[in-house]
Amino acid sequence: MLVASLIGRLLFAVWRSRRREAIYWSSRATGLPVDDPRTVTTARRSMVNFARFTMDFVDSVMVSHRDLNRLRMRKLDNKEVLEDAAKDGRGRLLISAHLGNWETLGAWISLLKQKLHVVVLPLPGRSLDRLASEVREHAGFNLIDTDGAATYIIRALRSGEWVAILADRPVGERGELVEFLGERARHPIGAVKLAKRVGVPVIVGGCWSVGTDGYEGRIFDPLETDDPEVPAEEIMVMAMQQLESLVTKNPDQWYIAFTSDPVED
Repeated sequence: MLVASLIGRLLFAVWRSRRREAIYWSSRATGLPVDDPRTVTTARRSMVNFARFTMDFVDSVMVSHRDLNRLRMRKLDNKEVLEDAAKDGRGRLLISAHLGNWETLGAWISLLKQKLHVVVLPLPGRSLDRLASEVREHAGFNLIDTDGAATYIIRALRSGEWVAILADRPVGERGELVEFLGERARHPIGAVKLAKRVGVPVIVGGCWSVGTDGYEGRIFDPLETDDPEVPAEEIMVMAMQQLESLVTKNPDQWYIAFTSDPVED
């Protein structure tokens, strides 16, 4: 972890495009100007934390997902929402963000004996993508590629299985305009529309590092989708508001800057 921290600091110093992008998103998360020293500090910490998370992610290959949960997830507020959901046989759409160690949260969920599908983007580089797939499968995830994902998502939800997506990254024309951190951008609403079609609840949550003590997290109460008077767009807005509350609480553990295209000058 010390080496990872040093690498994160070095990258922040020399990787100009990513530094600029990290500062931009940190400004969004903190509500401070991009030239505020506190914004720059948050951005630097975010890059260091991302490097540490990457090391933690790779290290999880060596630990069974049951031990990983026992050692790393210290506290999960409102976890009863997930525990109760695992008993009723209905599918669930789970929404989280590139915050803390979202892979650890997924590993904890997999311990509920519930089949969990995760929608993933391919990573750059065949070796890196293969490693990421191995780690996720080791943790008990079934992976869904974004290409043709709708068919797999609706099949899983109808079968009483769970599907997880990360919704904090703008997706261009494929998404719905939603206000998030003070600006309107298009976020992935397709999965929410599928959840509403099937009539399964949407559950938002996330987890974050608490230093050497592991991770803590929060699960929100379910957003029901079976009310015909409540459109999918409104459910998406509520979900993004919940995600925003997690991001603003932990702005230096939000890593969207390292998962999207660089911000142009």
